[in-house]
Amino acid sequence: MRIFEARYLDMIARCLREDQEFGVAMIVEGSEVGPARTTHVGTTARVCDFDRSSDGLLNVLARGARRFKIHQVATQPDGLYVAEVEFLPESPPIAVPDEFEALASQLREVFPQVSEWYAESAPRFEDAAWLSARFAELVPLRLSERQQCLEMDDPIARLAYIRERLLAPQ
Repeated sequence: MRIFEARYLDMIARCLREDQEFGVAMIVEGSEVGPARTTHVGTTARVCDFDRSSDGLLNVLARGARRFKIHQVATQPDGLYVAEVEFLPESPPIAVPDEFEALASQLREVFPQVSEWYAESAPRFEDAAWLSARFAELVPLRLSERQQCLEMDDPIARLAYIRERLLAPQ
């Protein structure tokens, strides 16, 4: 992310100082710099790295962490949105069905190219939840399709959804 607004600079500083996550939800109406309405499901993110660019913007690298459902939104005096959220449960490990083994094989092939992004945990190619989450991150999907993946609780359904998009004519 490239950050320039004071409300977001303050939020990032607070997250770093207090070792906290921040929430991210896709805007469906409005804009980043004005009033906005977001999706009801988002993800927390944790700052992994940051630097100040020559143009004065703050470049932030953040990693998604936990999914949440938004129940209520309020706006702080500085314009920052804060929300009351419910954290959604993580999918338990589920074996990849044989019909999706080709997807697991594809990810095994390309994973060495992106493995540094996932250095904090070992790959779990046999786990449909892990596999579908990595595909949702790595496959070039439209934002609405990524949001659809984020909202899906069933990792097998997420794999089917992603496979459909991979096989669809461009």
